[in-house]
Amino acid sequence: MGDARRPAMSAAIPPASVFGVGISLSREAAASDEGGASSAAAPIPLLRLSEVVAERELGSGGFCTVWAVRRIEVDLPPIERDQGHEETPPQVARRRLSRRFASYEKKHFSYRHVPGRPPLPTEPFDQKPPKVALKMVRTSLAKERYETGSRDLAAEVSVLAQCAHPNIIPLYAIGQNNEGDGNAGRITFAVIGQLRSTLKNKVYKWREDRGLGVFITRRALNQLWIERLVCLKSVADALKYLHGKGIVHRDISLDNIGFDADDIVKLFDFGLARCLGESSDAPSYTSSAASIASIATISTGTEMSSSTVREDDLFDLTSNTGTLRYMAPEVALGCPYGVKCDVHSLAIVMHEVLSLVKPYVNVRPFAFTSVVVKGGLRPTLDPSWPEGVRHLLQGMWSTDCARRPSSEEVVESIEGLLRGNDADLFPKARGLKGFFSDEEPPNRIDGLVSASPAPYTRPRS
Repeated sequence: MGDARRPAMSAAIPPASVFGVGISLSREAAASDEGGASSAAAPIPLLRLSEVVAERELGSGGFCTVWAVRRIEVDLPPIERDQGHEETPPQVARRRLSRRFASYEKKHFSYRHVPGRPPLPTEPFDQKPPKVALKMVRTSLAKERYETGSRDLAAEVSVLAQCAHPNIIPLYAIGQNNEGDGNAGRITFAVIGQLRSTLKNKVYKWREDRGLGVFITRRALNQLWIERLVCLKSVADALKYLHGKGIVHRDISLDNIGFDADDIVKLFDFGLARCLGESSDAPSYTSSAASIASIATISTGTEMSSSTVREDDLFDLTSNTGTLRYMAPEVALGCPYGVKCDVHSLAIVMHEVLSLVKPYVNVRPFAFTSVVVKGGLRPTLDPSWPEGVRHLLQGMWSTDCARRPSSEEVVESIEGLLRGNDADLFPKARGLKGFFSDEEPPNRIDGLVSASPAPYTRPRS
């Protein structure tokens, strides 16, 4: 099986007595983990780094590195048989995690099929534990950047702890450093769901399928169109769930939408996400043990199934946050904004997925603000697309955030297209050759059209 590698970091952390200040899962997340048997919110297990064995590196970002997990070995004390002894909730959470991933390495690494031999038999209803990954702050960072990465990871964990949705990446455990290395109490790694690919990779595949040109049938073209619409509906459904909890993602892009081993869409990378309605946009999570208790207060999420934040509410949040290509104009210009900035970003993602053409590819970086952000230019809408799709995109990327549909309305619109008749669902036949072949649609200058005749104006707060 080969030697498994561990990320180089200190393995010892405070004993299990400090686990009581851990982050708590929402009630629905705890119920899904134990088949609905839990009647109260369960804290997220706090692990030692030595209990998570990483196999290989999957990717790296500005602050964190993601590793594929080979096995999880939770060090559990012997069960006390005394009548008066009861395990604390954190201890119960660790025991549940140990039981859930006891056969992880066996299921995912030992029963690999060998070509030429029949596959090994499995027991009926024998399910594999979900594939997981280790997201860890890089120890090679300078002290200030390491602290920033730890705060971002704590902010991401606090958001994921509130979420239990099939299209949002799940959180299984978190970890801290030991007290003796100057990093006491900091959340330095998290065990999350493992993804197989991103939407960016999927777009490359769809582009190759489209490149078959005249050799692809009309039926295959329609199936390819539906597959992309279903994918976009899943992303919109995840945003609907987040916005219902008063959470704004702020970095919707092809790089932050992925697919797990079962090809289920997963929204991930919540480092820039914020819970609206808080007193400040700056993370309230300091790098101390006390901050974990404050996160637990925020994410003991049984009472946060809904939010008082409305879709059109605006907040003074950090400007120029996210990926500029997908960023809403009010975010880029430093104006107050709310959850509908995610709707604008989703519109650009939708156009790229449906057209399989990268938006704003011919806009020079120095001219992006004047041409796109202030000028109101948007990607070209193919005239062969259904009217419902074109009308939806025009509303979603409107420069006036008040005119944009809510994420719930976006979900309803896509569902209406999928449930409607074929004439309102598929592109017109006259546009299929140019749209689904290697031919690109004709462009003017940079392939952009104006989303509104007026330039961007600051919305009323």
